[in-house]
Order: sequence, then structure tokens, then C-alpha cells
Amino acid sequence: MYYTITSYWRRFDKKQQTIILLVFLVILWSMNFMDYGIFRIFNLIVSSF
Repeated sequence: MYYTITSYWRRFDKKQQTIILLVFLVILWSMNFMDYGIFRIFNLIVSSF
């Protein structure tokens, strides 16, 4: 299982990996910090670029 994930992961380039990680983090944050404000966190992510 782990091997297949890493082999798929290596097919992506750095930009795609970053996008996937960001999407994954945003999904996690939206589940955990709904009351904190997902938009505030998202704005922090966008402004850091």
C-alpha cells in the first residue's frame, strides 16, 4: 500500500505535489476549524505566496 502511494507520488512534479498538499491541508482544516474560520486560514495561505 505504502509503496503504491509513493510510486504515484513520484510521478507528480513539485508544483503538483504542493497543490495536492495544500488541498489536503485545507480539507483537514475545514473539518477541524470550522468555527475558527476556514476563510481566515485560507487567506493566510494565499498571502504567504
